[in-house]
Amino acid sequence: MTGREALVFLIALAAASTLFITTCRADDPRVIHIQGKVVCTDCSKDWNEWVNGAKPLQGSKVAVICMDNNDRVVYHTMNITNEEGMFKLIVDRHINGKKLMVNGCVVKLVSSTHSDCNVLTDFSGGKTGVKLRSPSLVYQDITEYTIPPFSFTSPMCDDKDIDKPAQVNDD
Repeated sequence: MTGREALVFLIALAAASTLFITTCRADDPRVIHIQGKVVCTDCSKDWNEWVNGAKPLQGSKVAVICMDNNDRVVYHTMNITNEEGMFKLIVDRHINGKKLMVNGCVVKLVSSTHSDCNVLTDFSGGKTGVKLRSPSLVYQDITEYTIPPFSFTSPMCDDKDIDKPAQVNDD
């Protein structure tokens, strides 16, 4: 490559970079996209199989709840996972004429239609909810958040007594 060709290449690269940076802004997109996956984990398996062998859960409900500065719910919607356990939620950026506070939104598990895998877990925050922090994608008018996989487990894995203190027998 000659000096002139290298200069033309650098100018073209700079122009493309500038174009990319200016089109990757998302000053105020109309909606935000939230996506993730819901799986069923089996507590009877070893750690690797429990985490990596989780099965996608179709028909699970996932919700996003958004609050205002006064901790009032200003937006709530749900969606159901597809056959691959994937969910997608679309949230309007403006509610009743006001800009939605994205950092006031929480995504969480709601329910599972599978009787053999319907116990909510807090693996990846599914039970308590995950706050929207940094988008995974910002491109033109698209802002997308990808949530780590949420999981349900089987009723046999549900230890309801885990938070109770042990009983002392005085006999």
